[in-house]
Amino acid sequence: MAEQALDHLGLTNNKKALKALSANSATRETVLWSQKVTKINRKGKGQMRALLVTNRSILNLMPDNYSKCNRCIRIKQLHHISTSAASQEFVLHIADEYDYRFKTPLYMEVVAVLQRAVELVSGEKLVVAELDVEELARQVMT
Repeated sequence: MAEQALDHLGLTNNKKALKALSANSATRETVLWSQKVTKINRKGKGQMRALLVTNRSILNLMPDNYSKCNRCIRIKQLHHISTSAASQEFVLHIADEYDYRFKTPLYMEVVAVLQRAVELVSGEKLVVAELDVEELARQVMT
């Protein structure tokens, strides 16, 4: 699958997304994946977000204003990922920070992109654990 096809929101040349990248010192990065996802907060409530993955960063953007970045995570901070096929969820476990829980029908696609990005940045394989829904919810550290 071509890289361009994974930029589902067309953020590669979006001025607002480029502004968010610039504001987070993430210039000269290549967009690998973008899509609207549901972020699940610590109370279990879903919040719509736009997730942007570059070759060096993961950005949580507001879905109606791509220039507003709620959080920027460097790829090298990603420790491992937990997933659940039953709920289409994945959790990003960030070294020395709290975890981030998302839901999208394209969860396997973004996980594969993140695995590739981590391998390119660090040369190491990213651990991905498949869990049931209840265990996945228990894995999240807030």
